[in-house]
Amino acid sequence: MKQITFYLRNLTIKWQVLSLFVLPLGCTLSAQQFVNKSEIDWVKVADFGGGAICGGSTFTINDYAYVCVGNGGGYTPSYKRTCYRYDPKMDVWKRLADLPTTANFRQEGVGFSIIGKGYITGGMYEGLASFSYPIDTWEYDPIKNLWYQRSNFPRIGGIWKGTAFSIDSLGYVGLGIAGFVDSYHEPGEKNDFYQFNPKTNKWTQLNDFPGAPRSGAVGFSMNGKGYVGLGYRYDLGSGFNFYTDFWEYDPITDEWTRLPDFPGEGRTNAIGFGLDGECYLGLGQINDFYKYNLETKTWESLNYLPCGVREFTNSFLVNNGIYYGGGSYSYSPYSDFWLYQLKDPTNIPNLIVRQSHRIFPNPVDDYLHINELDELAEVKIIDLHGRVVLQSTISNSLGVFVGCLAKGIYLVKVKNSKEEFDEKLVKK
Repeated sequence: MKQITFYLRNLTIKWQVLSLFVLPLGCTLSAQQFVNKSEIDWVKVADFGGGAICGGSTFTINDYAYVCVGNGGGYTPSYKRTCYRYDPKMDVWKRLADLPTTANFRQEGVGFSIIGKGYITGGMYEGLASFSYPIDTWEYDPIKNLWYQRSNFPRIGGIWKGTAFSIDSLGYVGLGIAGFVDSYHEPGEKNDFYQFNPKTNKWTQLNDFPGAPRSGAVGFSMNGKGYVGLGYRYDLGSGFNFYTDFWEYDPITDEWTRLPDFPGEGRTNAIGFGLDGECYLGLGQINDFYKYNLETKTWESLNYLPCGVREFTNSFLVNNGIYYGGGSYSYSPYSDFWLYQLKDPTNIPNLIVRQSHRIFPNPVDDYLHINELDELAEVKIIDLHGRVVLQSTISNSLGVFVGCLAKGIYLVKVKNSKEEFDEKLVKK
């Protein structure tokens, strides 16, 4: 595993140097099909509650997101059986019941949810002498806060770096890696797909994914259809092959339809989500982000993540917001999470605001006050472009007039000789 991570890290560094926009062979894109758009939408939210998290399995239930199992990252693996719930309204993480000790450790397994229950299966675990590929499947009941074992994933060799989504009352899992070829090279990627029915507790093999076998592809569902794209495959002769194709799956006919290719570079560890007829793809080992409109069949460039590229990341879609975080780069693991707000950022009721006693009121209309200051402090208010839009020196009895600021989210930095802290601020 360490050798694979090192190889991917080198590829990441190589991609960062590239400055040209290169389309894959056989792909043509007119000016009408590709539109650039500049808007800043990424906002930092609360760090993951369990510290650094790489390759966790995620799912959402109602208005909450769940990040479970995974690896603490770094040179020495630190596998987890923990599960944390994220509340987007309060911007807080809560630790829930761990997976039972009978469950295998794992990272980069798949997660999905069906009718109020969460599911985890597959993944990889690096033991003292060998690699293991668990096939056990676990169901989480949020009402009872308990885990129940379900039928094993049916593929021989398991599924690592696979792809999953759910449609109505069924789960769909496939692609990824099964087994191991040798101690250095990537294992063999697959293109088979399976359906899981929680009522019967059975897996059923479906038509194969028609694109190339691959691992690390994105997968999500929207309006009764599934969407899969990107990913990579390792070939002993040609090395790493990264893909940009993008496909739609119809569960009624069990057929795949190819959509216009992703306009960025192929990659693994990307994220993909769908909402209101639009698909969002990107990030991972390359720091860019795109939106695809199913009706107009056009791709649009969005703003990239402020904190740069990383591998083994975790992501989920909840309350009309895309969340992305954790992962690692050059063996440095992360616990930070970021929100891409899909709705109008001036729509205050939809914003996530972390309440604090140090700044008030929040949201604010005209004057912002800083509590518990016993000496003069420098206050900087920074917009989402990273620009200082207001700067002032105040005491505990004075406020900062912010009535001139536009509606939106800002970062407030307070500093004096005794302390320094940051807070998120919403301007009404």
